[in-house]
Amino acid sequence: MKRRDFFKCLGAFGAVCLSPEFSLSENSAENFSKPNIVLMHIDDLGWADVGYKAPHNYYETPNIDALKQSGMEFNNGYAAAALCSPTRAALMTGRYPARTGVTNFISRPNVTENPEGYISSPSMEYKTPKRYQFMELEEITIPEILAPAGYDTYHLGKWHLGTSDPYTPDKQGFEVQMMGECHRDYFDPYDCDSLPDRKEGEYLTDRLTDEAENLMRSSIDNGKPFFLHLAHHAVHTPIRARQDYIDYFKAKPKPSGWEHLDPVHAAMIKSVDDSVGDIISKIDDLGIADNTFVIFTSDNGGHQPVADNTPLREGKRWPYEGGIREPWLFRWDGVIPAGSVCEYPICSIDVLPTVCDFAGANLPSGVDIDGVSITSLLKNQQQIPERDMFWYFPHYISDYTGEIAPFAVIRSGKWKMIRWYDSDKPSELYNLEEDLSETNDCASLYPDKVLDFELRIENWIMEVDAKRPLKNENYDDGRPGKENVFIG
Repeated sequence: MKRRDFFKCLGAFGAVCLSPEFSLSENSAENFSKPNIVLMHIDDLGWADVGYKAPHNYYETPNIDALKQSGMEFNNGYAAAALCSPTRAALMTGRYPARTGVTNFISRPNVTENPEGYISSPSMEYKTPKRYQFMELEEITIPEILAPAGYDTYHLGKWHLGTSDPYTPDKQGFEVQMMGECHRDYFDPYDCDSLPDRKEGEYLTDRLTDEAENLMRSSIDNGKPFFLHLAHHAVHTPIRARQDYIDYFKAKPKPSGWEHLDPVHAAMIKSVDDSVGDIISKIDDLGIADNTFVIFTSDNGGHQPVADNTPLREGKRWPYEGGIREPWLFRWDGVIPAGSVCEYPICSIDVLPTVCDFAGANLPSGVDIDGVSITSLLKNQQQIPERDMFWYFPHYISDYTGEIAPFAVIRSGKWKMIRWYDSDKPSELYNLEEDLSETNDCASLYPDKVLDFELRIENWIMEVDAKRPLKNENYDDGRPGKENVFIG
């Protein structure tokens, strides 16, 4: 069933009209058996930005730390990309960014057709695919699956998968959306049609949290399960925070060796932590903790130089662990063992199949879903087979440390290989069990493994029909290529 036909069906019969592709499994026929689902998706929050991971005590995240203790942490959890938009597309669809076409960040409004073709200049060794400016409507999202199953669907905060109609969250399955089409400042007035101004000077993170609490209450009062996607803009640039929190962290002594940490960044993290605490408290106050599945994660690594991802290497935009390894926490009282840790590697693509599994909603047929359900791991029942995971960025991009060439990455067990599309940069191989900071490139010691991983990457590229960087016949010198981009 095509997406547009699916919505014709909904328009004629409402939420009770279920296509066979979206029918409910037998064990979830009644609303009371469907868990509420809260997905807290933070922007640019690095692996080391949370208290239980940070190698210092400057950041304060007591509520996030408490969430870890009340549920399960996945210590090898990843974003599907080192940038915002590709990860968000993967999260919503369960598909690798290379399948959706959203492989770089989305930047331009009022675009009605995604560009085809390649970018090329004499300074670029490879021609690179032009980047999408919205996620295609044919992609089927989590709310589009859950709404026909009787769920209220709410999006609050950053969308970054299209800023103009019809590519906003309300056109991709969300019954209610706030702030999905705009973000101009962290303080009221917000200048956003979907989030009316309320109190001048109000902080956006606080406002979105307040709205989320009201929506949860509304669904419970109406006897309906809900899917809440709370996608805070924090801690993305511009680095702006509440003044009282800034003053607090300016006055707080910084640990020796960590004098470079930014008090405004710390203040933004604290506001996110407040939000987590408020949401969990509201779930508890509503008496729904035993029927609410909570997910907490981020879209990419911390943005250097404001963030410090130590002990991980580099950060946002880079294929190293600092760019893609994220905090991943799950809570469901009575279902997920409290205080547990799982070492199985997971990724943003696993959210959709896991949510559908818990909700009793079948995956859409005729769609290649790359993620896997991790429900058996969350319930601590059984292991699931190991698998290779892939990352793919077929573009040049600038970072404060220089230019980053196109790359492909495979993680297989303890091994991770980075393949660069750059004749001056050979593939890099790391044993993450022994070298989490990726300081010891083992490629020269294991040439057969490098070759094997090169072949696996090639096979995967063909499988997902990824757009490849192409050798540039007009390349005339050894300068690194770049696109003029400095935001993500």
